[in-house]
Amino acid sequence: MVVVGLMVVSFLMTFVVPKITESLVKKGNVLPWPTELLMFISDMFKSYWLPGMIGALVAMMFFRGVIATEKGRLIYDTLLLKIPVLGSLLQRSAISRFTVTLSILLKSGLPALDSLNIVGKVVNNSLMAQTISHVADRIVEGADISTPLKKSKIFPPMVGYMIAVGEQSGELESVLDRISQNYEEEIDLAIQRLTAMVEPVIIILLAVVVGFIVMAVLLPLLQFNNL
Repeated sequence: MVVVGLMVVSFLMTFVVPKITESLVKKGNVLPWPTELLMFISDMFKSYWLPGMIGALVAMMFFRGVIATEKGRLIYDTLLLKIPVLGSLLQRSAISRFTVTLSILLKSGLPALDSLNIVGKVVNNSLMAQTISHVADRIVEGADISTPLKKSKIFPPMVGYMIAVGEQSGELESVLDRISQNYEEEIDLAIQRLTAMVEPVIIILLAVVVGFIVMAVLLPLLQFNNL
């Protein structure tokens, strides 16, 4: 919806509005300020759309180059987790992926250490992968899975406590599945709520933009008809 709306507005500002405003300017009358503002924005679109696209492409390539490095990716993933709402969703998604993958590997008979080394590569978040690597190091030293998880900042303490219960009861795989299921349900609910809030806002913003364009075009026409 956002992409389509931006494409429509860009088309109007680049091709439709200039033709209409050109005919209005030729009449030589003083134009209302909304029309003047619309003409200014339209001229900006026409003059700078190509440099803007090139600049965006260069910025995108630079960004991809930065996050391709280990340090750049770590900074990027850390910042992502700090974004309100989105960060929480990404954290829950990574934890769900961690628990369900670890459960599958343990059920297949793979040792915990080997399982953690594999899981660290599929969580798609370098900060969490770093934490999982630390957990694996602690296991080599003789610790269990839950203790370093409870001390980490990226895993909620409750996850560590639930895994501790699973380790003590011998039902770690079942507990991991339960954690993953709970987080998946939370993610689905959060996305539904977020979508329900964002869609009306986007519709209103697009309506305001299109409404302003229509008003800016109609005002001088009405003004000239009254002369």
